[in-house]
Amino acid sequence: MFLVIILILVSFLLGLSISYLLDYQFQGIERVFFSIVVGHAGSIWLIFLLYDLIGSLRMSLILISILLCACIAVILLLGMAKKSGKIVLAEFKNEMVTVWYEDRATLSFLVFLLLYVLGMNFSGVFRPDSAGNLSAFHTVWADYPFHTSLITSFVYRDAFPFPLDNPQFLHVKTQYPILMDFYSAVLLKSGLDLRLSIIIPNLLFQLSCFALLYFLAFRLTGIKSAGIGATLIFILSGFPPNLQSLDIHFLNPLYAVIMPQRTAIIGMAISFVVYLLLFDALCADKAKPAKTSASEGAGRPKELMLAGMLIGLLPYIHAHSFIATGFVAVCLASLSVIKNRDWKTLIFLVLPILLLSVPQLLWIRTGVSEEFFVFFPGWAETNRDLIMGLDWSSLTASLASLVQ
Repeated sequence: MFLVIILILVSFLLGLSISYLLDYQFQGIERVFFSIVVGHAGSIWLIFLLYDLIGSLRMSLILISILLCACIAVILLLGMAKKSGKIVLAEFKNEMVTVWYEDRATLSFLVFLLLYVLGMNFSGVFRPDSAGNLSAFHTVWADYPFHTSLITSFVYRDAFPFPLDNPQFLHVKTQYPILMDFYSAVLLKSGLDLRLSIIIPNLLFQLSCFALLYFLAFRLTGIKSAGIGATLIFILSGFPPNLQSLDIHFLNPLYAVIMPQRTAIIGMAISFVVYLLLFDALCADKAKPAKTSASEGAGRPKELMLAGMLIGLLPYIHAHSFIATGFVAVCLASLSVIKNRDWKTLIFLVLPILLLSVPQLLWIRTGVSEEFFVFFPGWAETNRDLIMGLDWSSLTASLASLVQ
């Protein structure tokens, strides 16, 4: 358990050190959830790459990974202290003290979210009873045999065959995004039991996901109640249930997606981090104080490059988040290029996406159908046929006139 705490704290410290490299103006406790998500995205990928090189999940590998992440974080923090003359951890402590005294409303809402995800996970994920039985939500019970098979295969196999054998089909390899389950395997190897190795990552990334959604809505509107409302709408969407008789077939996203499909948890959290960075870099300039040319030149590239790196890490974390977030990011950057005539915006964003994602995509395509990565406008075939039936011949001329 001690090693698990150290791993989580070091991952957080890594994300915290990265957050202080940016010119992004964090809103109170927003930095905490940003650091959890960004730090874990980096540390999980680092451990996985070392695991791939060594070929088995050993305790020494976890210790080396913790040491490397800690060294990177310390180097970044010392560099910031030397550059700015400030002690970053002391500044972070002051920020949290300010939040405690001045932003009780946000803290109260986050406590509510924490209690909500605690209740969902401890009641819906392998809950034991007095007879020794395990119970779970229907969606969890349907999906988690696959996830637990992946987790235990990482821990108990003597050698690591990449890609992994599919736990459901004999002599078939899996191209499923495995890094969320790999993180649970690391926690299992570090001393947790199987249930806690699943629940702890769930809690970390579910709470971070909802908190970042709150801050995204708050930044878009400038109204805290809008952030609370947007988060509650997301959590409670699909209620009341049992409306199929009225031809209403909406499912609750937490019950139907976030709880059973573990990869979606961290994928959506990373997506919200990317949207926050893109909004700050591309859409919120007019709301910021005037910057000097030096600070502006340093700020936008760092935010865009971090957003691009996070998107580039997504395919093996959650492929659907990669598709959606990458599409939104490239569209926003392209519109910014058209508006500001600055191609560097697109380069800073797209280059890290291509460098990090292309090897993953080429590998994933070997194990999925040809229809997985395709252009499909609309929600269903009827929407697609309607959209594709329109005359798009004037689109090129319209874009050319915008550029001029």
